[in-house]
Amino acid sequence: MIMYVFSAIGLFLLLLGVGLYKSWLVEAIAGFDAKKDNKEIAGKWVGTNIILMGTIILLSSIILLLLNIKTPLIVFSIFMGSVIIFSLRSALLYNKKVR
Repeated sequence: MIMYVFSAIGLFLLLLGVGLYKSWLVEAIAGFDAKKDNKEIAGKWVGTNIILMGTIILLSSIILLLLNIKTPLIVFSIFMGSVIIFSLRSALLYNKKVR
């Protein structure tokens, strides 16, 4: 059951990332300032990181579902690792890439 939850989270992050990448949801980025930041670059930078995060989570949960592995600790570790890595990457390099 928990694998379905992780799959849903991965799919949601993937769709959110696409929305950011296409610049539909750029105003949802924390710290986004329309006067200082380039909307296109900000959307692509943050969107790409969230797309990667969602893809990793979705693929790992689907692979573990197909292999019938019932250990949610593996998916949870992948989930937390990708969230931490891509969130830090997005936040720390935001000013360098966007402004």
